[in-house]
Amino acid sequence: MKFEKLILVSDEQPASPNLIDISKKYIDDWGNFASVLGLIITIITCVTAERARRAAKKAIEAVTQYNTSMKISGVISKIEEVKSLHRESENINILPDKYNSIRRNLIAVKATNSNLDSDSKLRLQNAVSQIKIIETDVEKAIEEGINLSNIAKINKIFSDIIDDLEEVLQKSNKDFFDYKK
Repeated sequence: MKFEKLILVSDEQPASPNLIDISKKYIDDWGNFASVLGLIITIITCVTAERARRAAKKAIEAVTQYNTSMKISGVISKIEEVKSLHRESENINILPDKYNSIRRNLIAVKATNSNLDSDSKLRLQNAVSQIKIIETDVEKAIEEGINLSNIAKINKIFSDIIDDLEEVLQKSNKDFFDYKK
C-alpha cells in the first residue's frame, strides 16, 4: 500500500519542465513581442513618411511661389522696358517680340500656379488678352509703315496691367505666408 500511495503522490505533482517546454514558452512570448514591436515600428514609419510627404509638398509649394513671384516681377520689368521703348519710334520693330515674351510668361504663371484664386487668374488672362490686342495693332502699324500715335494710351494700358500684376503678386505672397502659419 505504501507503494500505491507513493505513486499517487508522484502522479499529483507536476512533472518538472524540460528545456524544450521552456524554450517553446519563451519563443511564443518572443514571437508576440516581435509582432508588437513590428507593429510599433510600422506605425512610426508611416507617421514619419506622412510628415516627409507634407514637408515635400510644402517645399514644392514654396518653390512654385518663388518662381511665380520671380516671373511676375520679371514681367513687370519687361513691361517697364516696353513702355520706354514705345517712346522711341525707332524701336517699333522689336516690340512684337517683347509683347510675345511677356504674354508667354503670364500664361506660364497662370498655368503653373494652382494656388492662384479666380480673381488673380482673371487678371492674368485679361493682361494676356490686352497685350495680344496691342501686339496685333503694333504689327499692323509696322506692316503699314505707320508710326505709333497712341503711345500714351498703350502705356496707360500697360500701367494698368502692372497695377493688376502687383495686386496678383501681393495677394499671392500674402496667401502663401498666411498658409504657412
